[in-house]
Amino acid sequence: MRRMSYAERIRAQLGLRHDVAYIQELAKQKDLDTTELGTPVTHEEFADLQARRVLVGYVPAVEAQLRDAPNYAGIWFDQIPGGGVCIALTGEPTVPQTAAVAGLLPARAHVTYVNVRYTRAELDALCAKIDEGTTFDVRQAKPLVSGLSVSGRHNVVEVMVRSVHDRASFLQWFGVDPRIMIKIREHGPIG
Repeated sequence: MRRMSYAERIRAQLGLRHDVAYIQELAKQKDLDTTELGTPVTHEEFADLQARRVLVGYVPAVEAQLRDAPNYAGIWFDQIPGGGVCIALTGEPTVPQTAAVAGLLPARAHVTYVNVRYTRAELDALCAKIDEGTTFDVRQAKPLVSGLSVSGRHNVVEVMVRSVHDRASFLQWFGVDPRIMIKIREHGPIG
């Protein structure tokens, strides 16, 4: 299987056309911007990326408005053309929530509400519990968990461990079902 080039990957991540033939055609055009992404973008794509950048600036205010709501689970920016804001909730948004979001975002901003299983408070509490309880593998006197974060987008606590052995030790020691609320990744030895 062929690996994607940098240009293909970055354009795909941003929701831009990313097939090789198109990128090669863009590279032949002399008047295109290449500084924004390190790969050519059309004038229209550049304008779209600038509009997205502006919309991203609104996300912290929306998060601050919703964060204490009992059904709040997370927020992220969606890289669709023009950009969009995705808000995860454990249930349908309330009328006051949609009104508050509409009042904080530009008039034509694309907003998607995603129904998820766990609130951000539940995920934060689990993250804190893991952080307090799994510092060391006592048999080997080494850190068992090397990274820990909450992903609102995926509605899980992400746990980084060094190996499959550490993953098994973590699951046994902490007694969790890995299909519920937790995503465990092995990253190999550090250093």
